[in-house]
Amino acid sequence: MKNIFFHLFLIFSLLACKKDDDSDLPPIEQLPPQTTVGANTAGCLVNGEVLVPKGSNNSSSTLRCQYAKRQGAYNFGLSFHDKEQEFVKSILLRTENIKLEQGKSYKFFERSNICWGEYSIEAGIIDSFETDSNHSGILHITHLDEDQRIISGTFSFIALNDQGETIEVTDGRFDMRYIP
Repeated sequence: MKNIFFHLFLIFSLLACKKDDDSDLPPIEQLPPQTTVGANTAGCLVNGEVLVPKGSNNSSSTLRCQYAKRQGAYNFGLSFHDKEQEFVKSILLRTENIKLEQGKSYKFFERSNICWGEYSIEAGIIDSFETDSNHSGILHITHLDEDQRIISGTFSFIALNDQGETIEVTDGRFDMRYIP
């Protein structure tokens, strides 16, 4: 009798196990949904591969967003990192001196400009891909609520590294409660 209960328990335990790995899904379906509620989510595809915030350590967050007015100028920054792989992979989006507006799009340029995107891989040394005047993209703000401190949007860009290699970031999305 104990043997029957043990086997039933084992079967129900195995049936109750949920697979947390979404890798069987197409890459686009592994990204967080596009929401506008301040869900603190972000993700994109880099050359077709999923990049979402994962992992942590004591020195920095895997997901951070700031939109603030300092000395009369608005600045926005979104960064997220996958720290669970052999090499830390990161996305950085920045705007400087731009008051963002819901429903508007902003073109990415080079880092010295007012709006740029960057993808980096850290593995002892950093390989960084940045937008420039010939390799650009778009940041689109789908929702901005300054009272609730929520900013949501989409992004895509093509970026170049120092060796002349390019990467393509597509289907980017974020829904964040930002730090002022």
